[in-house]
Amino acid sequence: KCIKFVPARWASTGRLFLRFAAQKPPFMQALQGIAKQVMRREAVVEHIELNPLGEFRMGCDAYGMTIKTNFGEIETFRDVPVMIGQTDHSKFVEQSSCKGYLLIKGAFATYIVDIKDQTISVYRATVRGVNNEWCDENPIYGKETCHVQGFSRHYHLQFPFVRKDRFHQVFGDYEALRRRQIQELTNAL
Repeated sequence: KCIKFVPARWASTGRLFLRFAAQKPPFMQALQGIAKQVMRREAVVEHIELNPLGEFRMGCDAYGMTIKTNFGEIETFRDVPVMIGQTDHSKFVEQSSCKGYLLIKGAFATYIVDIKDQTISVYRATVRGVNNEWCDENPIYGKETCHVQGFSRHYHLQFPFVRKDRFHQVFGDYEALRRRQIQELTNAL
């Protein structure tokens, strides 16, 4: 079973809605019918296309990827070195048991993609400083948190799900902030 938990602050809104729906039985029956139709449409990964990025290290080629699903095409990772030295994407991409999410284990970051919403979050990232310092971390950005189950393990995301067209901008802002913090830390030593 695949579950995406939402923050607790939305619980009061949910209780109000359930109270309203309990007073209107035909409304609730109509919603249940719609939910059955919506839930039937399963996310399908149709094709993963590799994009060669050239030699990354001595003798190792890097590859980006484009993921085509029945909900749209995700080209966010086209110019990002996700795979290094291999072309078998089955070792780097895993679909959740509910078929709603993709886990992409890249060379320098681990991404979780919500296929239906076409949004992306980051679970793990390597941030490199100016003078060759680096930090391998779980990105924390903003106040949103989310738990995603359905893979071989549970993932607690503290980076928000971002629309695919804005992902590089938001993740770039996070990396710039962390680079500044790493630089201040190394200057203080």
